[in-house]
Amino acid sequence: MKTILVSAVAAVLLLPSISFGQTEKEIDNPAAATSTPSTTWLPNTLFKLGTGLTRDSGYGSYSGLLLPITLGVERQLTPKFSVYGNISPMLQTGGRYRTNDRSFVQLARINTDLGARYYYNQIKREQRGRAHGPFIGNYLALQLSNDWYSYKPYYATDMRRQYGYDYSGVTVLWGMQRRIGKWGLFDGNVGLGVGNHSKYTYNYATNTGEIKRPLSPIAELNIRLSLAH
Repeated sequence: MKTILVSAVAAVLLLPSISFGQTEKEIDNPAAATSTPSTTWLPNTLFKLGTGLTRDSGYGSYSGLLLPITLGVERQLTPKFSVYGNISPMLQTGGRYRTNDRSFVQLARINTDLGARYYYNQIKREQRGRAHGPFIGNYLALQLSNDWYSYKPYYATDMRRQYGYDYSGVTVLWGMQRRIGKWGLFDGNVGLGVGNHSKYTYNYATNTGEIKRPLSPIAELNIRLSLAH
C-alpha cells in the first residue's frame, strides 16, 4: 500500500514536467504545426524602350534616315512561354523628296507587333552555365504585325501629312534575347511569313486601275538595343 501511494505521488509530480517539455518542443519547431508552401515561380513583366534595326528602318538617299523608337512589354505566362507587344513610331529626317516639308524631323511610319514566344533549352543552358531565366535565352515566336505610313503630295505645300494603312503580316521568328548589365537588353530575331502588301493593277481593256492585296512572302529582321525593367 505504501509503495502504491509513493508511485501515485511521483506520477503527479512528473506530469507538469512532461507537459512542459512537450510544450517547449512544439515552440522550438513552430513549422511542424503550420507550414506555408513555398512559391517556386511567379509571372514577370518586362518593359522595354529602345531602338535599332527593324523593318523599313535604315537610310536611303531619297527617304533619308528612318529610326524607330520602340516601346514594348513582355509578359511571362509560364517559365518558357511569354506574350509581347511592341509599338514603334518611326522618325524620319533628311531625304531628297522632302523639299516641301517644313519640319526637320517627322513621324514617317508606325509599326506594331503582337506575338507569343517559346524559350527553349532553358534547363540545358543552366546546366552548361549559359544565360537563362525569365526573358533570357533563344526562342521561337509567332508574330502578327501591322504597319501604317505617312504621306504628303508634292503639290500640297501647306497640307499636313496624312497617315494610311500599309500592310499586315504573320511571321514565324527565331531569335535570342540577352541582358546587358542591369538595365540593358539585346533582342534580335529573323523570320519568314506572309503579308498583304497592296498591288496596283491596270486594266487596259476598261482603262481602269484596281488595288488588290494578295498574300505574298515577307521577311523579318530585327535587332534592338533597349533599356529594360
